[in-house]
Amino acid sequence: MPDIASTMTLLRNTLAEHQADLELWDPSIPDGADQDAIPQEAPAGVGELLRASDGLYLDHSTRLFEASEIMDRQFPEGLEDAELPNGSPLDDTSRFFFFGLARENPLLVDRDGSVWRAPDEGALWYTGCRLEQIAGSVDEFFRTWVASSRFQDLAGLTPDDLDNSHWYQLLRLSGLAT
Repeated sequence: MPDIASTMTLLRNTLAEHQADLELWDPSIPDGADQDAIPQEAPAGVGELLRASDGLYLDHSTRLFEASEIMDRQFPEGLEDAELPNGSPLDDTSRFFFFGLARENPLLVDRDGSVWRAPDEGALWYTGCRLEQIAGSVDEFFRTWVASSRFQDLAGLTPDDLDNSHWYQLLRLSGLAT
């Protein structure tokens, strides 16, 4: 499996090749952040993601934060009423690092490097939510949720939405989604 940086290169090249004829204006893949722009507090996997692309706008409700904003997006107190998958309360909200949004709900990296989300269940996540682990690492998250057909689930797209999602169109053109 290609790493994050190689996948970003593939996506950039595909975008450059098809942007004009398909009028793909949403998917912008910024250059990677300089190492000194990445906050020291960022987990290693988030740092790798930021070095490959300094943030990503994926859909109107799904994005990965830029290095310049990521520390301002930390909101552990918003997880005070969160529940773990077994139904127990989250005792230590500081264990999670916010690095993006999916359906306007947080994408989080745990201290162990695993990626979690607050699934969209029809309530404001910061008023109490359920957390679920979705990947063992940021690299796995990127490959299996952002740069694959599973993006549909991450962003909450219906089958009818796929043809209108510029990111999903880019994934198709790159051979990363069907």
